[in-house]
Amino acid sequence: MYREITQDGGGFLAEAASDAEGIYTEQVESCAVYAAYGTHGLAVVHDTGQLDITSIVEFLQRCGSIARLVRGMNFRQCPKNTEQHHRERSKRIANLLRHKKGWERVDISNGKIVLLKNGSVIIDPSTTGNVDSVNGKEQRHQINLLNNLFIKPNSQSIPLDIQFDGDWTSHPRLLASVQEMKLRALQERARGDNDYLSELFRAQQMGVIDLSGDQS
Repeated sequence: MYREITQDGGGFLAEAASDAEGIYTEQVESCAVYAAYGTHGLAVVHDTGQLDITSIVEFLQRCGSIARLVRGMNFRQCPKNTEQHHRERSKRIANLLRHKKGWERVDISNGKIVLLKNGSVIIDPSTTGNVDSVNGKEQRHQINLLNNLFIKPNSQSIPLDIQFDGDWTSHPRLLASVQEMKLRALQERARGDNDYLSELFRAQQMGVIDLSGDQS
C-alpha cells in the first residue's frame, strides 16, 4: 500500500511503520519531488516551486540522519526556466540539510512516482491500484492551488502541507480570505486573466469556499 500526497504536500513514513510500503504522487509536470531517506524513515515533498524552503528542510529532517536524497522531475514536460528554478532551490535545500552527496536525479517521465521505504523508486502508472488517498483529496488539492495562485508571485512562501504523518492530517487553511481572493480575481479579470475567478468558482462547487457571503 502506498500513501498518496498531492501538490505542495508532504508525507512521512516512519522506518518502524508496517502499514505502508511507500509514498505515491502524481501530476508531476512542472513540479519537483524531493525525498529523504534516513535512520527514522522516509520523507517526501511534492513542490510546485512556491513552498517555503525552510518548511521543506524541516520536514525532510524528520527522517533523521540522512543517507540519501532523491530529486525527481518530469524533464520532458518542465519548461527550462522552471527546471532551473527547481535546480537552484534543490541546491539550497541540500546545503541546508548539510548533505554533501547531493541529489540523485530521477526522471518522472509519466508524471507519476512511488518512493518505497526500501529505497526503490517506481515510475509506473499501473501502481495506482495500490494507492491510499486522503478523504477529500480534490478539495485539499484545490485549497493548495488557491494558496499557490493568490500569493505574491514568486514569493516562495507557502507553508508545506504535511498530509500524512503516521495518519492523515486535517486540510490546510486558506492563506487569504475569500473577500481578498474575490477582489484579486476581479482585478485580474479586468486585465484579461479569467483563471483566478475560474478557480474560485471551482472551489465553490467543491464546497471549499462560499462566494455568496462575507466569510474570511
